[in-house]
Amino acid sequence: MAKKHPYRCRICQCYLDPGDGLICDECREEIRQAEESRTKMRAGSVIPARNPIPGAELVEGFCPYCGQGFEFQCIVQPEDDLLEKWAIQKCDCLEAQMERLFEADRRQERRRNSEDGTY
Repeated sequence: MAKKHPYRCRICQCYLDPGDGLICDECREEIRQAEESRTKMRAGSVIPARNPIPGAELVEGFCPYCGQGFEFQCIVQPEDDLLEKWAIQKCDCLEAQMERLFEADRRQERRRNSEDGTY
């Protein structure tokens, strides 16, 4: 399996100069514009949970980066940091997307280390 070139944009895969970061300027600008329009729409709103489960109570979790709220169905009240992680997984803001990418990289690195026996 060919190794990905380390100097590619994480979104459009265009070539980046070393030290330019993870996302090219064009993608960053598109994301910023989309994020501005979404931020105006989501101000103070909570996205409801789908398919209600009998006996489950609804709890709200908020993205720490943009403040978007999400409803989750839980049998037991989860801790705030867990609700925050769930909200990051559901949110579509740039910071949450980057957090998911970094978390995927950390999981991959842990998997690589565990295969080597150094986990």
